[in-house]
Amino acid sequence: MPGTLTVTVFGRSASLIERGSPIVSTRPLAAVDSFEAIGEARPGELALIRGRDFPELLFSPPAARFGSAETSDCNHTQELTLVCRIPVAVGTVPVVVRSRSGMWSPAAGVLFTVLPPEIHRVASAWGSAPGWHEALLPSLPEHPAPRLLFTGVGLASPPVSAVRFGASVLCAAVSVLNDSAVECVGLSNGQGRDARPLHGFLRVELPWPGLSAWTPQAAGILAMPPPTLNQVVPQDVTPGGWVVVAGENIPTDTSAIASFTIGGAPCRSEPIISTKSVLCRLPEHSGLGSLPDRDGDALHVRMNLASGYQASLLGGVTLLGSVALTWHHNLLSQVVAMPSSDSTVFALGDAATAIAIAGNGAVMCWLSVEPEAAVRGVSRRTPTANASFLSFASAGVTGALGLNTTLSASCETVTGATATLPNPRQVAIPSVRAAFESESVAWLASASSSTDARRLPALNATLELNPTPPSDDLARVAASFECEAILTDGFSLVSERGIVTSSNAVPSALAVRFAPLSTTGFPLGAALRLDAWCEWVPTGERVSLPSSDVQLTSASLLLSESGSGRDADDTPLLLSGVATHIRVEVSAPVSAAPVCSLALAGDSANALASMAAVSADVALTQAGAASLAAGATGTGEVRVSATCQLWGGDRSVRSEQSLRFRIATLRTVLDLGAGPLPLALSSGASAFSLRGFPTASLTAAEAPEWDGAQSDGTSCAVEALGELPAGWTQAGTKTRFFADASTGGRVPLDAMALVGTIAFPEAARDVEFAVTCEHPFAGEASPGRLSVVVLGATARWADGISRPAQVAAAAAWPPVVVVVDVSGGAASSAAELAPATRCRASVANASRVEGSDALGMARPDGTVEATLDALSVIGRRGGSFELRVECFVGELPLSPVLRHRFSVQGCPLGQQPRAGSVDLCEVCGADKYSDGGAAAVCAGCPAVGAQCASGVLTLLRGYYRPPRDAGLPIGPSTELHPCFNEEACTLNATAREYGCAEGYSGPLCGVCSDGWAPFGQACGRCWGGASNDAVVAALALAVVAGTLFMARKTVGSTKERRSDRSIAVRQLLSHVQGLGALTLFRSKGTAAFQAVAGLTQGVSASPMSWGPVRCALGLDFVRRFWATAALPVVVTALTALVAVAMELARRKPDEADEVREEASVARALVSASATGTRPTIVLSPLSSTGVRLAAGMDVGKHGHAVSTANPMAGLQARKGASTSPFATKLPPAQSLNKPSKGPSSWSVRLSRASQFFTQHRYVLTLAIVLFLTYMSLVNLAVNALECHDRPVGGVSYLEADLSVECFAGRHLSVVGGAVALLLFVGAGLPLSIFVALRGAVDRPSLRFMSDGYRPGLRWWEALVLLRKMGLVMAASLVTDAPSQVAAAIFVLVPSLVLHVHHKPFEQRRFNVLETLSLSAMIATATLSLVFLRARGGEQAVLEGREQEVDPALDGIVTGLLVGANGLVMVLQVLVVCRAGEGSGPVSAALSRCMSRARMETSRPVVTGTWGTLPSLAGKPQKVSSSIGSSTLADGASASSTSRRDREVAAFVPTRARVKRAKSVLNRGE
Repeated sequence: MPGTLTVTVFGRSASLIERGSPIVSTRPLAAVDSFEAIGEARPGELALIRGRDFPELLFSPPAARFGSAETSDCNHTQELTLVCRIPVAVGTVPVVVRSRSGMWSPAAGVLFTVLPPEIHRVASAWGSAPGWHEALLPSLPEHPAPRLLFTGVGLASPPVSAVRFGASVLCAAVSVLNDSAVECVGLSNGQGRDARPLHGFLRVELPWPGLSAWTPQAAGILAMPPPTLNQVVPQDVTPGGWVVVAGENIPTDTSAIASFTIGGAPCRSEPIISTKSVLCRLPEHSGLGSLPDRDGDALHVRMNLASGYQASLLGGVTLLGSVALTWHHNLLSQVVAMPSSDSTVFALGDAATAIAIAGNGAVMCWLSVEPEAAVRGVSRRTPTANASFLSFASAGVTGALGLNTTLSASCETVTGATATLPNPRQVAIPSVRAAFESESVAWLASASSSTDARRLPALNATLELNPTPPSDDLARVAASFECEAILTDGFSLVSERGIVTSSNAVPSALAVRFAPLSTTGFPLGAALRLDAWCEWVPTGERVSLPSSDVQLTSASLLLSESGSGRDADDTPLLLSGVATHIRVEVSAPVSAAPVCSLALAGDSANALASMAAVSADVALTQAGAASLAAGATGTGEVRVSATCQLWGGDRSVRSEQSLRFRIATLRTVLDLGAGPLPLALSSGASAFSLRGFPTASLTAAEAPEWDGAQSDGTSCAVEALGELPAGWTQAGTKTRFFADASTGGRVPLDAMALVGTIAFPEAARDVEFAVTCEHPFAGEASPGRLSVVVLGATARWADGISRPAQVAAAAAWPPVVVVVDVSGGAASSAAELAPATRCRASVANASRVEGSDALGMARPDGTVEATLDALSVIGRRGGSFELRVECFVGELPLSPVLRHRFSVQGCPLGQQPRAGSVDLCEVCGADKYSDGGAAAVCAGCPAVGAQCASGVLTLLRGYYRPPRDAGLPIGPSTELHPCFNEEACTLNATAREYGCAEGYSGPLCGVCSDGWAPFGQACGRCWGGASNDAVVAALALAVVAGTLFMARKTVGSTKERRSDRSIAVRQLLSHVQGLGALTLFRSKGTAAFQAVAGLTQGVSASPMSWGPVRCALGLDFVRRFWATAALPVVVTALTALVAVAMELARRKPDEADEVREEASVARALVSASATGTRPTIVLSPLSSTGVRLAAGMDVGKHGHAVSTANPMAGLQARKGASTSPFATKLPPAQSLNKPSKGPSSWSVRLSRASQFFTQHRYVLTLAIVLFLTYMSLVNLAVNALECHDRPVGGVSYLEADLSVECFAGRHLSVVGGAVALLLFVGAGLPLSIFVALRGAVDRPSLRFMSDGYRPGLRWWEALVLLRKMGLVMAASLVTDAPSQVAAAIFVLVPSLVLHVHHKPFEQRRFNVLETLSLSAMIATATLSLVFLRARGGEQAVLEGREQEVDPALDGIVTGLLVGANGLVMVLQVLVVCRAGEGSGPVSAALSRCMSRARMETSRPVVTGTWGTLPSLAGKPQKVSSSIGSSTLADGASASSTSRRDREVAAFVPTRARVKRAKSVLNRGE
C-alpha cells in the first residue's frame, strides 16, 4: 500500500535532519492506459505510451515490454507519457511498462499489433555493372546466379528468412542487409533446381507468423524476355561503317548489355540501342585478322547481357574491305631458300608462299621478311575478285648466307587497312663452308719449291651447304656460285674462274674445279700468294678458301759485241742500214729451251726492219749461246738489248745490260741554177712548180771516203725557210724528190711548189727554201738552200659594165665581168694562172644562187677575165641583199672581194613565203589569200562576201561592211553582210572600200536616203511635183470610197443573202496572200516565178509602206507602224460617221425597211400559227407598201388586227367571216395602190441612225476591215519584232527598217504594239470568229465570213486566218530556207488534211478549189527548196557562189510553179465571174465577163397552200409546214383560192421581194 516509513536511529541520538526524514516511499504500480505508434507500428519505430505512475527517469530508467520483447529505449516526454522505441515483436502483443519498483505494470488490455514486413521495390543487379535496376535480365542456369535487392520496411525485425516469387520460384539465398533491404542471390524452384529462364512479372511473397504461409506483396520485378538478333542492315559493310542490327526485346539500358560485338570487336563508339535495333559503327581500322569471331568474312554479331545471357546472329554481316590471312599449306619444317636478287630469284614455291584469303576486300597482297632479309621477285600481287587463294610461287628471299628469318604475308584492303598473317613462317638461308680437296691441299703444301714457272696445277674444292636446299634446286644453286682463284705477287695478278657442279659423293656439297693458273705474268723467281673464294652471285656474298704461298724458279741472260768500227771516242759506229753481230748467252734449265731476239733503242734512231726479221726468235745452241744481227737508222747513240723466250714462250728473260753504238751522219750538197725563178702559189685545186730547177746529192760527214754515202735510192725534201705568210704551206709536210740510176745518185728538184690555204697574195714576194736529202738506209743529211719569186694577183669589176639594182627572184642577171691583174711575172704568167682562175658569186641570206661560178680566161694584156653570164638569185622576197663575187686561183681567194647591193622583188599575188623559208613562195591554201609583196601572209578568207581561189582574194559585190571596220585587214573575222539588195552597195575592189549606192545609206545600205523611198525591194527617187501627193490623195479617196461602200452596205439595202461570189473572192484572196507569204521565204523559186509572184506581196503590204506615200508623208517606221495599226479603227469610225449621216439625210424608207417590215409580218404570222395565238403586228409609221395606216393596222371582221404592210396578208383574206382565227380582210386593191405620204420626222431619222449602234452594225464594219487588213496587220506586227539575223557593227537593227535599232529607244513602244497586234488581231480575230460562229446560231453581221460553210463549221474562216498568220511567221521568224519550208509544210499539210477530212464548204467546187490552193502552195514551197538546193544551197546563193542551173530545168520548175498557182487563181477568178445573182452594175459586169446576162423576171406566186412562196426554180417551197397545216380552211372553193392568188400576185409584184422576205425569215430576223 502506499505510505511513508520514517527513519529510526539505533545506538545514538538522531540528528535534527535525520529526525522525521522518510526512509522509504511506497508508490503504486505503473498502469498503461493507451498506446499509439508515432510512425508505423513496426519494430524500431517510436511509440507513445500514456498511463499513470510511470517511473522517473532520474531514479529508475523507464522500460516497456511488448509481449515478450523488452525495450529500455524510452524517455519521458511529460508526466503521464512515455516514448519508447518498439522492440522486435511479432503479431499482436500486450504493452506494459516497468514500475519504479522494477515490477511490470499489469496487463490492462492495451494491445499492440506489429505490422508485417513490406517490400516496396525489387531491383536486380546486372552483372558487375553498378546500380540496381527495375527489370530482371534474362539468364540461363549456366549463367551466374542473379542478385536481387528488396527494399521496404520491417525486413530485419524479425529478419526475412525466405522470399518467393509467385507460387513456385524461391530465392536460393536470402541475406538481410538492414531493416529496409534484403538481398537475394539465385532463384530455384520447389525441387531446389535453378528456376531460370523466367518470363513475365514476378510478384514477391513473404512468410509472416500469424498470417497465411506466404503474404503477397505489391512489389515485384519484370523478368525480361530473352533478346533476339534477326538481321543486319546493310549486310555488307566496310571497316568504320555503320550497321543496324534489328532484333526483338533488346534492353535499352546500356548497363544491361555487358558487350556488343561484331566479329568479336566492340563498336567503335557507344552503340545506339532501341528495343528493336542497335546502331553500331565498326572500328575504323578493323580487319578480319583482328576479328576472331567470324566464319570467313562473315562476322558473328553477339550481344552479351550483364546476366551472362548471349544473343547471337551468326554470319550476320559481311565485312568489306578487310581480309584475314592464313597459310594455305601447313609445312612441318622450315623453308630452305637460297638468297635471291632482283635478276635471279630462287622461288620459295607455292607450298611455302600460298596464302588463304578470307574476305573479298584485298586490293594488294605482298610477302615480307624480317629486316635482316628482303623479298625478291614477284612478291606483290593483286588478288582477283572473290579470290580465296593467292600464291607467290615465284618470290624469293635475300639475306646473308646462314641467316634464319621469318616470312609473313600482308594484304591491303580497299579501305587502306593492312591485314597480316598472324603466324610467320620460318625461312633458313643455308650457310656455306668452302675447303680445298685433299689432293689440292697436298700440292699447295709443296708449292714453295715449284720448278715449273709456267702454270699451277688444277685445284679442286667443295662447298658444303647447311641446311641443304631442295635437290631440284642444286643444279641452279651451283650455277649461281662464281668461284675465282687469284695468284699475285703484290703488283700484278692472274685469275681463273672455277666451275661449280653438284657433288655426287656428298649430296649437301657442291664441287668446284679451278683451271690451272698461269704464272707467266710474274717474273721468274717471284714469291706469289694464292687466294681463292666463291661468290654467291645473286647477293655478292663471298666464301673464302684457304690461302697458300707459291715460289717460282729463276733464269739469266748476257750480251757481248763481236767487233765493229769506232769513232774518235772509241764508240762502235753504226751506219744507217748496216747491221752488226751481237753474241747472246742464256743461263736457264734445259727444259726452258730458250729462243732469243734483239731490240735496239735510241733517241734519234730506229731499229732496222731487217734486224727484226733476221735476229728474232733465234734458238740457242745446246750450250745456250747464239750470234744475232743488229742495225739501226737515224742519228746519235743507240743501245741494243736481248730477250729470250723460255718454255715455248710461256716465260721470258731479258738482259740486265745493253751495248752502246753511235750512228754516223750525212750532208746535202746543192747544184743551183742561174738565180731565183717565178713560182705561183698552189692550192688543193691547182699545182704550180718551177720550170728551171737545181740538183742535190749526199756525202758522209764523218767519213767522206765512205762509199756507201752515194746511193741511187737517195731522196731530197724541199722546205721553205723562215716563216711563210699566213696560210702558206708546202704540199704535204715536205716536197720530196728522188734520184734514179741515170743520175748517179744526184736528185733533180723539178717539182718545187707552195700551197696556200688562206688567200692568193696581192703582190709578188721572194721565198727561200731548204733542201734536205735522205739516204735510203742512213736517213737525212744536213740541208742546202735556194730562193724563188711567188706571183701576186688582184680582182676588180670590169670597166664599163653596170650591174642591176633590183632583180626578180630566179631571173637571169645581165653578164657580170670580173678582171684579175697578175704581178711578178711576164704575160706568160697570166696564161699559167688563167686555167686555175675562177670567180664565184654568193649572196648572204639567199636561199639559192644559180650560175654563180665563172672560169678565167687569159687576155693579151696580161690579165685574166671571168664572166658570170648565167647568174640568178633566189632569196627573201622584198629583201635587200649584197652580191659578193670572190675570185680564186685554185682554191685561194683573191683580194678584194667585190660587192654589189641589190634587192629581190616580193612574192606575187596569191602567194606567201614558204614555211621555214624566207625566200621561196608558196600558193595560199584553200580559203586563204595573199596580196603578195615582201610581207605577204596568207590570211583567211571571209566566211561570206568573198572568194579565195589560188590565193587570190575576189571581193563579191552586194555586200556591206560596217564603217567602223574600214581600213582594217580583211580576214576570217571580217564582218560582211549581204546588202539590202544587189544594187544598194558599192565596192572598190582595188582599194577594198565598201559604200552605198546613190539613194542608199545606213546599215546594210538598207535605208533610203533623203529624197528617196522604197519602191518594192529597191530605193527609188521620190517622184517630183505633186505626184506623191496625188497618190496619197488617191489612197485617201479609196479609203473614203471604201468607207461609203461599207456605210451603204450597212445602212442601205441589206440584201443579206448568201453569195457564191463572196466565197470565191475569199478563196482567191487567201491564195494570193498565202502565195505572197511564200515569196518572202529564202527559197523563192526561179527568177521568172519571183517576178510573177512578187506582185502578190502588195496584197499583204501596208499602204503606209508604199514609196509615194512615204515620200509624201515622210513618216519613219514608228509612225508608220502606229498609223497602220490605227487604220482599222479610223475606217470603222469614218464608216460610223458616214452611216449616221446617211440615215439622217435619208427621207424615204428604202428597200431594206420594206424587207424588214415584210419579214416582221412573216415572223409574226409564223409565230402565231405555231402557238395558236393571235398575231400582234406593229408596223413602222411609214409602211413599206406606201400605204398610210392610221394605226398601222386594219381590223378584220372578227376584230383581228392585221398588218396591211405584210405582203403575205392577202394569202389569208376571206369573204365575210372566216372560220380561221387569223382570217383578215384585205383593203381594197385601189387603196393598196395609192401611195400615202408619210410624215418626215427627225425622230424617225434619229431612230434609224441609232440602229447603227444599237444593232452593233459597227461590229460588222470593224470585222470587215480587220478581215481585209488581217495579213497587213500580222505582217506589220511580225516585221516590228523581226530583227536582222546578224548584228551589224555590234548593233542589231530592225529587218523592216534598218534605221531602227532593235529593242532600244522608240522601238520599245513598237514592241508593245506589235505584241498587242499579234495577241488581239493575229490570235484574237480568229478566236473571236470561232466564238461568234460556233454552234447553230447564225450571225448575219459575219455572214461574209461564214457564207458557204456547212452548219457547225461556219467558224472555219478562223482556221484560214491562223494559216495565213502561220505562213507569215514562218517567213519572218525562221532564218534558214529548209526550216522555213518545214514550218510552211507544218502549217499547210495539217490544213490540207483537216480540209479534206471535214470538207467545210457546202458546195463541192469550193472544197475542190481550196484543196487545189493548199496543194499548190505546198508544191510551191517544196519545189522552191529543191531548186535552191540545185543552185548550191542557201549559203552559196548568199555568197554569190550559186551553181549554174540548166535552162531546161529552170524552165520546167518555172512552168510547174507558175502553172500550179496560175491554174488555181484562174479557176477562182472563173468562179468569181460566174457566181452571184445581183442586178447591180458590178453583178452585170461580172455576168458579162462570162457572156451570160442574168435578168430578173417576175413570176406569179404559185397557187398552193397558205405557206407557199415563189421560188427561183419555179417550184413551191414551204416556209413552214405548221403554217400550211393550220391555215387551210375546210371546204375552201377554187374561186376563193384563185381570187386570193390574184390579190397576192398584185400585192407582191416581183419574186425578188418575196425571195428577200424568205431570206429574212430563214435568218430568223
